[in-house]
Amino acid sequence: MRALLALAAAVVLAACAPTPPPGPTEDLSVTPGQTPTAAQTAACSAQGGSYSRGGLGGFWNCVILYADADKPCSDASDCRGACLAPPNQTPVRGQAPGRCAASNSQFGCYSRVEKGVVGPGLCVD
Repeated sequence: MRALLALAAAVVLAACAPTPPPGPTEDLSVTPGQTPTAAQTAACSAQGGSYSRGGLGGFWNCVILYADADKPCSDASDCRGACLAPPNQTPVRGQAPGRCAASNSQFGCYSRVEKGVVGPGLCVD
């Protein structure tokens, strides 16, 4: 009887587990100089992504497009991905509205918006 109660409690607790964060749920990174394996390509595709080359090194990355791209935001919690300041936006007293990122790609130049405040600019190549 105790085993049955313990099993029931475990099932109830598992149902309350938080959902994983958006983006790839497993490591889909490709070793520099290599191409994605069939298993990696299938896993990326299953998450709605596709592999493309990015950055100065031309590394393969699983890029997942977000349905809420360009939605107004003030923090990443408003988006599936990052909340980014539009290019060339001048913040007013350090605050500015952002836009939800189009994908999980980390390449390019951007500033993140966190709690309505624009962070420092960053360029990733």
